[in-house]
Formats: sequence, C-alpha cells, structure tokens
Amino acid sequence: IPLGVPEIKIENINHNNPFFNTNNKIIAAYGFALPHKGLIELLEAFNNLSKKYNNITLLYQNAEHSDPASAKIVEQLKQRINELNLNDKVRIDNRFLTDAESISYLAKADLIVLAYQNTGESSSAAVKMSLASNVPVMVSPIPIFDDVKPAVEFLPGTSVSDIEKGIENFLNGQRQHTDDEVKKWKDEHTFPIVSQRIFNILRSLWINNLLDNFEN
Repeated sequence: IPLGVPEIKIENINHNNPFFNTNNKIIAAYGFALPHKGLIELLEAFNNLSKKYNNITLLYQNAEHSDPASAKIVEQLKQRINELNLNDKVRIDNRFLTDAESISYLAKADLIVLAYQNTGESSSAAVKMSLASNVPVMVSPIPIFDDVKPAVEFLPGTSVSDIEKGIENFLNGQRQHTDDEVKKWKDEHTFPIVSQRIFNILRSLWINNLLDNFEN
C-alpha cells in the first residue's frame, strides 16, 4: 500500500533560538537517528561545504529511537561536531516531537537532505513528512525513494563527496524539478487522494468477486 503525503498545518512557532534567526541557508536532516540514515556522512559533507560557504548551517531534526544504536549515533554526531569545531553551525534536536512541531522546524530550512545509505526498507515515511514541509527535499539514489521520484532532488550517490556535490549543486541554483512540478505531484498524492484510490481498487476487487460468485 503506497504512503501518501500528510497534510499538516505548519504552525508559526516562535523559534527563539538564534540558530533560526539569521540569513544563513539551513540544510536539514529528518527522521529517526539511525545508522543507515547517513547522518555522519552528511556532517562530513557539510564540513567540507562550510569551508567554501560561510552562510550555511546544519539542522538535525532527528528523534532518538528506542534502538540502542540510535543513542550511539547521536553521541557519535555530537563528538564529531566537537572535533570539527562546528558547534556554532550545527544544531541537533533529538527530541520526539509531534508531527506538527517537527514540520514547523523543517519549514525553516532551505533544503532537507535524506542521505540514506543501504537499507532494505521499501518506502520512507520520513520523506513524505519532509515533503509536507514544502521545503525542497534531496535524497539518495536508492530504491526506498523510487515512489517519490517526481517530487525530490537526487544526490549523485551516497558517499560524502556525492552528498557534498549534490548540496553544492542545489546551493548554486541547480534543480531537477520545479516547485510547480513538485506541488502537482504532492497534490495528487495526499492522504485523502491515496486513500480514495486504494478504496476504489478494493471496491472493484470486491465487486468482481461478487460477480464471479454470481455467475458460478
């Protein structure tokens, strides 16, 4: 069953944190903090880019999962941020927030990057939530994102250099889809539209089954 794009009202929360009150370009990550999400790789790519672009910041809007590996990756991120002296340019928020709260933070970003590495998952809820923020979304070129191809930008690959290149292309104005193209796809894939489509399919199957039984 395909996942639709949720329709979430973006709340105008007063973000007093100075991180959000600058003219910097905010690059964001979203979803549970887990090893396959490419969060460390994104940090390394951002570190390289920050040496060329002094007006970019990085927001990790990644809740900590109950899986022990999640706490470990959060700790690794914090340690690496300290090592790279990026504390003034990187913000980690690993609280478990409501969808509306999460989206309100994501909506402050200029680009959301889901730099996933290898995963056996067939679909991503995080990318649908990211799309709901109305911010451009860039993803890894792996099968988990095949169902949203018309609505997202794709990184050249999953390595640090690929992530760096993809983000830099975006910063320099290169886009694979226009905002109108993305909006059209999202409008056709909201929860109500997808739900109605599934209902119609199930109803057709039910009717066909009744007709088959009647004819037999």
